[in-house]
Amino acid sequence: MDIWKYIRKEWRLNSAVFFFDIIGATCTTLFGLGSADILTEIVQLDFTAVFFWVLVLAGVSLLWAVEIFLHQKLLTSSIQKMDADIRHDITARLMDSGYAKFHQHNSSVYVSWLTNDINTINEDGFECIELAMAQAVTITMSIATIVSFHYSLIITIIILLIIMYFVPKLFSKIMNQTSLAASKSAETATKKISDFFSGFDDLLVMNLKRQIIKAVNQSSSLLQKSKEKQATASGAMLAAANLSSLLSQTIVIGQACLLYVAKLIPIGGISAARYFAATIFANTTGMLANLMDAKMTAPIFEKYVSFAPKNYPQKQSSVQLAKAAPQITLDAVTFCYHTKTVLKNCSFTFTAAKKYLLTGDSGTGKTTILDLIALKRILQQGNLFFGHINYSALAPADIYEQIMYIRQKPHIFNETLRFNLTLGMPMTDEKLKNAIKASGLESLIAQLPNGLNTYLKENGENLSGGQVQRIALARGLVQEKRIWLVDEATSYLDLAARQDIEDRLMSLKKITLIMVSHNISQRLQKQADKVIRLVNGRLIQTD
Repeated sequence: MDIWKYIRKEWRLNSAVFFFDIIGATCTTLFGLGSADILTEIVQLDFTAVFFWVLVLAGVSLLWAVEIFLHQKLLTSSIQKMDADIRHDITARLMDSGYAKFHQHNSSVYVSWLTNDINTINEDGFECIELAMAQAVTITMSIATIVSFHYSLIITIIILLIIMYFVPKLFSKIMNQTSLAASKSAETATKKISDFFSGFDDLLVMNLKRQIIKAVNQSSSLLQKSKEKQATASGAMLAAANLSSLLSQTIVIGQACLLYVAKLIPIGGISAARYFAATIFANTTGMLANLMDAKMTAPIFEKYVSFAPKNYPQKQSSVQLAKAAPQITLDAVTFCYHTKTVLKNCSFTFTAAKKYLLTGDSGTGKTTILDLIALKRILQQGNLFFGHINYSALAPADIYEQIMYIRQKPHIFNETLRFNLTLGMPMTDEKLKNAIKASGLESLIAQLPNGLNTYLKENGENLSGGQVQRIALARGLVQEKRIWLVDEATSYLDLAARQDIEDRLMSLKKITLIMVSHNISQRLQKQADKVIRLVNGRLIQTD
C-alpha cells in the first residue's frame, strides 16, 4: 500500500492529466523559443519573421489558457477518485482488523486518517507528483531546445543538474520525521477535541465549559508546533535548492554571453539561455522538492500497512456452520486481565435453543464469556466450539453471521428507522413486518411522522431506552441470528419496559439465549431453562 498503487490504479485519468502536462510544457517551450527568435529577427530588421512569431505566441497563449482549465478539472477528478480508493482500502483494513485491534484507537483517530491524512497525501503526494511530472516534461523540452543553440550548453547543464540532484537528499531524513510527527499530532489533536466535545453535557452542568476551549487551544498549539517544525525542515531544503538553482542559471547565462562574443550563437541565444536556464533549473528545483514531499507520505501509508497484516489469514470455514446446532461449548477456558484471573479452567455447554441466565458478582467474568463467544476478546487458553466445530477452524465473519450481541446501549445511526432495523441489508416486507411485531415497535412507528422512513438522531437521542432495545431486538430477528448474547441490556429500563423486553427475548423460538444480569427476578427465572452462576472462574448451575 503506497501512493504509486493508486496512481497506477487510476491510470486512465492520470494519463489524461499527463497529456495536458505535455501541452503545457510545449506552450512554455514555444514561448521561450519565440521570444529568443523575435530578439534575433528584430536586430536583423526582419519584421515579417517578428510578425509571424507574434501570431504564434498569441495562439500559444489561447491554447495555454484552455490547457490550464481542462488540466485543473481532470486533476481534481483524478485526485478525488484516488482519495476514494484510499479511504476504501483503509476502511477495509479496519474492518478486517478484528475487535481488539480496532479498539486500540477511538473513532476520532480513524476519522483523522480519512480526513487529515488524506489532505496531507493530496497536498504532499498527488499534487506534488503531478507537478513533478509536468516539470520533468518541461525540463526535457527546454534542454532539447537550448542544445539547438550550442552543444556546449548541454554539458554545463548536465553537470549542474547532477549537483542539484543531491542537494535535497541532504534533508530527506528530517523531512520524513517531521511529516510523520505532523500526522501523529493531527491524530492526537482530533482525538482530544472529539473527546472533550463528547463530554460537553458533563462539563456544562459543572460549569466547566472552559475546559473544552482549553482542550481546543492545547490541540491547536500541538498542531502549530509540529507544522512549524515541518515548515522549518521544508524551508531549509527549499532555500538550499533555490540557491543552487540561481547559481546554476547565472553560470549558464555567463556561458551564453561568452558564446555570443565568440560569434557562436545569435543575440537571441542569450535570451534563450536566460529563459531556458531559468526554466530548467527552477523546474528541477521544484521537481526534486515535489518528489521529496511525495516521499514524505510513505510513513503515512506504512502506518496503515502496520495496522493490519498485508495478507489477512484465511481460515477454513465449515460449509455446515449454518446447519450446525446453535450450541456453544467452553472447554477448559482460562482468561486473565493482567494479573487477575477471571476464568479458570472453565468448561460448560450452552445447549441449543435453551435460555440461560448468567449471573455473578461484579468483575467475575460474565461479560468476558460473552466477549469470547462474540470474538470481542482473544481466547488465551482452552477451546471454544460452535456445535462441534472449533472456533479456530472458522472465519470470524461466519461466526458473526450466527451471533447477536445486545449491549446496554446499542448504537443508533443517524439514518432512517428502516436502515436502523435492516442495517442496509435487503429485506422482504414480510420479514421486516414480523420483526417489528415481535419486538413491539408498532407504537413507535405510529408516533413517527414518516414511519419507517423517519430519520433518527445519532445514538438515539430522541428515543427511550426501551425503544432502543426494541430496535436491537428487531435487528437480530430480521437477520435471523441463532445465538443471542444479552449483556445487562434491560438493567437501566423502567420495570414495565424491562419486563416486556425480557418476555420477548425469552419467547424467541429456536435460538440459544445467554443473558447476563445482576438483577434476576423470580419472574425471569421461571422463564429461563437454566440459571448459571459464575463463581471463582467457573460456571455453576443453580436451582
